[in-house]
Amino acid sequence: MAAEHPSPALDPGSEGVPHCWCCGNSYPENDLVHLGEHPEVAVCAACARYLNRRSRAATSTATSRRLYVTAQKVRDAVTARGWHEHPKIGPSLTWIDRHVPW
Repeated sequence: MAAEHPSPALDPGSEGVPHCWCCGNSYPENDLVHLGEHPEVAVCAACARYLNRRSRAATSTATSRRLYVTAQKVRDAVTARGWHEHPKIGPSLTWIDRHVPW
């Protein structure tokens, strides 16, 4: 008999509004990704990409790790300068971030 899954990731103080366990922001239920064996844990798409990137970096080769560290420094510099919020270049930076392999 299949085990009954607990309710999705709910923020205790928000009257049943689902939230991302990584960043803590509230999202509609269909915008969250639930972990297989732990459906009570859910993350948003942005955090899922971040966690995937971290996972690949942890199991990568030395060359890949250097590329990851370099890419992370660029991400940090972009964020520190607020370029990701610029209406003309922000969407391009987001697209690049979603499609780079590291």
